[in-house]
Amino acid sequence: MNDEKYYYHGRLYLRAVSKGMDVSGHMALYLDENSESLARASAGNMINAARLGLKFDDEDSSTYVLRVSEKSNPDSEQVFNTVVNGTRLGKDKVVALDAKGAVYAANDPAVAVSEYTVKFSDKDNTYSIPKKPLLLMDFNKIYAVDVYYYLEGCDPDCSSSIEFNASDLRLAFYGMLSE
Repeated sequence: MNDEKYYYHGRLYLRAVSKGMDVSGHMALYLDENSESLARASAGNMINAARLGLKFDDEDSSTYVLRVSEKSNPDSEQVFNTVVNGTRLGKDKVVALDAKGAVYAANDPAVAVSEYTVKFSDKDNTYSIPKKPLLLMDFNKIYAVDVYYYLEGCDPDCSSSIEFNASDLRLAFYGMLSE
């Protein structure tokens, strides 16, 4: 899959900058809920099988696989047809590669995108910050962010019922001073 034929890959660069304040701390980086949804399918249920991958500065320890939707497609549209070593993969299982390149069934590593997303409430002008940031950024350092957007091909929500559907991905980041 190195040819990026079956997934979107892009790279962007982020830098935390502070003007008029002490920069002795770090900038904690989160996803911003914003007024727009992070990802949206223009038709169908494709978004239920979508995954967002983020990798900061080529560091494996700063790699995230996020589910962009917590919904599932109707049971009638779910198909469990991936078989690994004689075992049919079920819900929350994916194909993985070991160090020698052999395939095996693994638990889906994706977590809900909400675990890293700042939430805002217009009702009472409050916000909630996730327990953990995506990254603690040094001020004035440039960070490379690799963005991957793909369908989890072994996911039961990834079946022929979502073929030829389109989706949009919008990324907005939110930073907070962290001591």
